[in-house]
Amino acid sequence: MFVDMAEKKNKGLGNLRKIEGHFIICGWKKGFEKILDTVMKSNPDITADMIVLVNEAPEHMEALRTDDRFKEINYVAGDFTDESTLRRASIETAARALVICDRSKNYSDLEIDSRTVLAVLTIENMCRGIYVVAELLSGKFEKHLKMTHCDEIILTQDYERNLLATASSGAGYSGVISSLISNDADSGIIINDIDRSFIGKTFAEYKTYEAELHAEKGVLVGLLLN
Repeated sequence: MFVDMAEKKNKGLGNLRKIEGHFIICGWKKGFEKILDTVMKSNPDITADMIVLVNEAPEHMEALRTDDRFKEINYVAGDFTDESTLRRASIETAARALVICDRSKNYSDLEIDSRTVLAVLTIENMCRGIYVVAELLSGKFEKHLKMTHCDEIILTQDYERNLLATASSGAGYSGVISSLISNDADSGIIINDIDRSFIGKTFAEYKTYEAELHAEKGVLVGLLLN
């Protein structure tokens, strides 16, 4: 029985139990290891055992988990647009979910974006309040994701085109953008909570306070309503 349970877990066929506040990543594509490594570096508060991968690429997951960095990561095999699969990943108790453009099968670009929208809709219905980030290939599906109350939408191809266009101007934009989106949790754009004593005060007052407190770390550039 124990051998059977261990085999099911390794193949992603079991159910995750006694886990909450975890980070679910749906989908797979080439270079997934680098994406996963960057996610872990950008979120130092999340340990490997609090990450759950949901996809239909078991052969790639088996190879992935031979790496010491990822061996504690949980895996659930199955279609991430299906409720039963998400339930096995304990979606009801998850804190965050990332849906990437899935290349685990020979899907067309239209199918990939359609599955992303369906996955976000299913996730939001099953777990109210979860923070969801989704990657899209085409901007024409953006309005559909907004209707599902997706928290963040990444238009990969649009970003690539815009970055190439700005770089072609010779103004050095690409270097600035690369620095701002660094995978180092202590550099680039850093988001922190506001000291509660400043709620109701002016931006100028808080900027002065931050300048004195964190002068060596950077400069306050704005307030984010999230």
